Amino acid sequence: MASLLTTTAAADSTTTLSSSATASTVHKVTLADDPRELAKAKRRATFSANPAKRHRAIDKQVKEENRQKIAAQYVQVQFQTMDGSDTGPRLELGTDTTQQQLEEVLNVLLENTEKTPYAFYINAAEIMSNLHELFQAQQLSTESTLEIKYEPLSVFRVHPVTRCTHTMPGHLDAVLCVSFSPDGQHLASGGGDTTVRLWDVFSGLPKHTCRSHKHHVLTLAWSPNNRFLCSADYKGKIQIWNPLTGEPSSKTTISGHRQHVTSLVWEPHHLNVNCDRFASSSKDHTVKIWNANTRRMVRLTLLQWCWWPPSVVQTAC
Repeated sequence: MASLLTTTAAADSTTTLSSSATASTVHKVTLADDPRELAKAKRRATFSANPAKRHRAIDKQVKEENRQKIAAQYVQVQFQTMDGSDTGPRLELGTDTTQQQLEEVLNVLLENTEKTPYAFYINAAEIMSNLHELFQAQQLSTESTLEIKYEPLSVFRVHPVTRCTHTMPGHLDAVLCVSFSPDGQHLASGGGDTTVRLWDVFSGLPKHTCRSHKHHVLTLAWSPNNRFLCSADYKGKIQIWNPLTGEPSSKTTISGHRQHVTSLVWEPHHLNVNCDRFASSSKDHTVKIWNANTRRMVRLTLLQWCWWPPSVVQTAC
């Protein structure tokens, strides 16, 4: 009898302890839920031996508690096309479900052999991270079925370049600049051998070797209508070529800069149908606009406040 009473008392004691432990577990307050406890924890961390480490640990703990709180909530969802047609059965998902996870679930429902990217919407708002963010923003309820609309995204399949189409030897010194013609059929190259060379893009064969410069050719520019090719060298000389013949369009070489030319650009076709004006910038801190037909300067812009050479002159036109 005594042993029975003892066992019963022990059992009651065990039950009481278990209940109190369960109660303490249920009513446990996390740092994410209690701003005062969070402030106290951060205050203690500030005066600890390693404040930075303790603060990182607290932030990690708060983040994990928020994640667990979100994961504990579930909602019934129904995938729908943009016109409102249901796709598959209703599913129960956690509110921490991300956009990538929704994409994986939908690909399984649609039995796609190749993974397709999708965009998902709830009440016309796109899901960018997870369901919980939209639940908070739109104050949605987990008691009702959530309709998630989806639409496929465009897929751009880009094949990597696995081989070299052409190797074009010709320059006797380093190649310093290259430029494709606007029609994509020709390539111009300038180098340290003072020459400008024109190439056929499809065959990789040379078409013309243009000789006029006395120093390194630094920059090239095609006119928008393919009529002219402009080149400039280290001495500040500018030459305009006829791409059809490989000869200068005029015997006159433009000498308008005191130092080397850093950039050339033609006026856009929609602003000038004749395509006869271009701009040049130089190390001498100037931008000059030229007429390709007359070889005369149209406008001069001084950039004396700049200690660097101007390299972008599109706005000069």
